[in-house]
Amino acid sequence: MIGRLISSAVLAAWIVPASASAQQDLSGLYECQEEIITGDRLECYDRVVEALRSEALKASAQPPAPPTADPPSGATAPLSEAEPVAAATASPAPVVAAAPAPRRATEPNRLVRAVTAVTRDAAGKVLVELDNGQIWRQIDDVNLVRTLRRDTIEEAELRRTRFGAIWIKLDGGRAFKARRAN
Repeated sequence: MIGRLISSAVLAAWIVPASASAQQDLSGLYECQEEIITGDRLECYDRVVEALRSEALKASAQPPAPPTADPPSGATAPLSEAEPVAAATASPAPVVAAAPAPRRATEPNRLVRAVTAVTRDAAGKVLVELDNGQIWRQIDDVNLVRTLRRDTIEEAELRRTRFGAIWIKLDGGRAFKARRAN
């Protein structure tokens, strides 16, 4: 993922010409840099680089030169001296970056849901079914004997850590690491 990010930045630097007006075109990249969630930041960079690439391709696509009198076979057409000068002085069309999409609402790091069932699978891992139909399976080796002895378990607190792991705490008992089973 970091390789894609670096290659996107290198590609953007290659596409965008180094001039004073090009600094304005980099505003999309600067906005992407402010994204907090890594996946969203990468999507933003991909959008900006794709927009820059398409604009550069549009700018480089020149209409074909009007046909001139056909030279005799075997002879090459002479080049006028005005053509290279015009090509050298023509400025490329400005590259305009597309505005990044509005930020999505970030997912909550903590969620409390009602529990409909708590069971164990064949390996002895806890399965928790929530009121919205989600089933979560324990993936660590935390002993939950005291928590599961209760007559009823009413709620589960799901907490997402910084690196994306999900921890579940049943009715304020001991937390365990879990993964979606369905």
